[in-house]
Amino acid sequence: MSKTLLDGTHELRGPYELVEIRDGAPVRYSCIGTLTPTDEQEQDILARIEALTGYRVVRAGEWDVDDGDPRYAGHSVSLLALLPTRGG
Repeated sequence: MSKTLLDGTHELRGPYELVEIRDGAPVRYSCIGTLTPTDEQEQDILARIEALTGYRVVRAGEWDVDDGDPRYAGHSVSLLALLPTRGG
């Protein structure tokens, strides 16, 4: 992807899988669903974030799971260490 993403929330794969962008870089991933992703699923998520944003996530935080109200339940993770994989 060659364009720089504006700050805000962007769909990663549909409206229930979102990436928050701040200062042009991804900072948080959120998704509907209360199951913590497996290692393989996490690697797939991080690869899709890289494809969308041009940043490789080197380190992600611990998964936060909100399993309260089923209308808003989901999981999210902070993206802590990034490497740009393309030029500006």
